[in-house]
Amino acid sequence: MMGALFSSIFIIIFGMAPTVVSFIIERKPGASSSTVVLMFNLAGLVPVIGLVWSGPMEGGTRAMSEMLNWLIIYGAAGTGALVAWAAPQFSAMVQQIFSGSRSTKIKARQKELYDEWGSSVVE
Repeated sequence: MMGALFSSIFIIIFGMAPTVVSFIIERKPGASSSTVVLMFNLAGLVPVIGLVWSGPMEGGTRAMSEMLNWLIIYGAAGTGALVAWAAPQFSAMVQQIFSGSRSTKIKARQKELYDEWGSSVVE
């Protein structure tokens, strides 16, 4: 029990390092990229903690020494950082595409009205 607890605390402290760094680096109040990194980091950390608690006593030591577990934890945090970086840019791109389409429709409607009412409407 104590071995699993020690291993869990060790994995949590060193596994959550990307989240701590993200919260330290992020300066803007109300920005949510650190929260995204936190959630992805937890998603990578929970399965490893589950392995520690579900296995035998030496499972914690084995889980700490497996490079794949650390790759999962840090890879999930890295994916969270990538999502936090890419999501606003993707959103802006989609918004720009839709606004361009809307602008084209408005200009076409404007031309129809101009053809129907003449130049007296413009003046």
